[in-house]
Amino acid sequence: MSRAAIYELHPPEPPAEPFAAINNNLVAQGWAVVDDFVSPEWAAQLLEEQQLQARQGAFRLAGIGRNHVYQLDSETRSDQILWLEQGNSMPAQRQYLDLLEELRRSVNRDLFLGLYDLETHAAIYPPGSFYSRHLDGFLKGNLRTLTVILYLNRNWHSSDGGALRLYLHANQDSQFLEVLPESGRLVAFFSDIFYHEVLETRRKRSSITSWFSRRPQQ
Repeated sequence: MSRAAIYELHPPEPPAEPFAAINNNLVAQGWAVVDDFVSPEWAAQLLEEQQLQARQGAFRLAGIGRNHVYQLDSETRSDQILWLEQGNSMPAQRQYLDLLEELRRSVNRDLFLGLYDLETHAAIYPPGSFYSRHLDGFLKGNLRTLTVILYLNRNWHSSDGGALRLYLHANQDSQFLEVLPESGRLVAFFSDIFYHEVLETRRKRSSITSWFSRRPQQ
């Protein structure tokens, strides 16, 4: 494989069964990229809802860590987020949360992962913002197992920056996949295996990130 496999250069045809495509790719390689996971109309509505929530001041600067070790760190990440649940989300967002529940059941049925909990936030990256290389599921007590990201940005180009860089091997940086955050595109990968980062963006970048967690051991 070449040093960088740029996904947007050769996007596949949209799969007829997106859940099956995600599950099959997770089994084969630990990550999946699916275009048109939601319709263009649905993605546009999700984007409009985020923009409205942003105008209402609902987004906050994102931090790192959890609970008592949570802190803002502008050298690591500079995005803005809004945690989403059924109670505080808007219509298209609630429908998307329902779709994620269907995905959870599908992954559990086919991969036997025992996923049971879901965390989701909407994210906005203003121009100049980024998120440095990190792993979603490495801390003790962090049970995040599967990361799922949906992008909402129309007509995104390489010159806009803001790609997701997914490192394919934990101990080296030489092989990675770069995925442009194009509207309707979904990326899924195992949270405790794949280091990743968001490269600096040159235009406003919107997405919805979710983490499925397994049950704690009794």
